[in-house]
Amino acid sequence: MTDFAGRIDSQLADILKPFPEDYLNRVAQATIVSDLYNAQINDPTNPDYQRVFRSFLVKPEDISEEDYQSCPECYVDPNQPVDGMAFAEKIRTEINPVYEHIQYLNQNLNYLTRLYTTLSPQEMEDDPSFSINQDLEDVSNLHTANGRMSCDSEGNEISTDVTLANGQSFNTKLIEPTQRQDGMTVRGTSVPAALIVEQLMEAGQAELIMSNEENALPENVQMNANTNGLGNQSREDGCQQSSGISQLLTLIVVFLMGLMLRNRRTKTAD
Repeated sequence: MTDFAGRIDSQLADILKPFPEDYLNRVAQATIVSDLYNAQINDPTNPDYQRVFRSFLVKPEDISEEDYQSCPECYVDPNQPVDGMAFAEKIRTEINPVYEHIQYLNQNLNYLTRLYTTLSPQEMEDDPSFSINQDLEDVSNLHTANGRMSCDSEGNEISTDVTLANGQSFNTKLIEPTQRQDGMTVRGTSVPAALIVEQLMEAGQAELIMSNEENALPENVQMNANTNGLGNQSREDGCQQSSGISQLLTLIVVFLMGLMLRNRRTKTAD
C-alpha cells in the first residue's frame, strides 16, 4: 500500500538534521549523566540519540532487565560518571554522517514514496520490484474523519459514529477490529482488507483488480444514530462535557423555580 507519495516539505526535511557542533562541544564537557541532560538537546526523544545515550548508562544491579529496558532513564543515577568526549564522538561518527546523507537526498531527490505492507514471508511469493511512474497522482498521508458520540443521561459514552471523507460511516461499538497473527487475518474478516486493489504500471494509470467500494462495510456496522432506542444526547465535544452542560442547566432551572416559589409566598403573606 502506498502510504505517501509527494514532495518533501520543509517540516519533514528538518526532522533529521545533523547534531550541531555547539551542542556536541557541550556534550564533550560532560562528566556525569546530569551534564548530558543540561546540554539541552533539541529533541531528547530522537531514537538515534536515545540509542547512543542508553549505551553509556549502567544498569543498577537491583533492577530487572525488563524494567530497565522499559525506561533506563528512570533508574539511572544522575551522578553516574560518563565520558562526554566519547559520547560526542559517537554522535559525530555514527549519527551525523547518516543525517547529512539524508539531508542531501532531501535537497536533491525530494520526492518521497512511502510503502506499507503486512505481508508475511509465506504470502510474499515474488520479490517486490520498484519503478517510477510519473503519470500517477500524489498520495496524501493525511486522512480525516468526523466522530459523533452518543451519551446516556449520566454523560457516559454509549457509542461513537465515525464518518469518513468518502461518506462511509460506521459505529465503533459494532465494528470488529482487524487483527493479524502469523501473517494471517484472524479477526475482523467481515470487513475487506482493502477498499481498492490496483496493479500499478510503469506508465499510465493503474489497472483495477478489485473494488469493494459498493460493499466496503457490512450492514451491521453502518451508522445507527439511535443506538439503543433511548433518547440519547449526541454531541461532537465528548460525553462528559455534554453531561456537565446538562447538569448545569438543571441547577439553573431548579434555582429559578425556587425564586419564583419564594416570590409567590411573599406576595401571599402580604
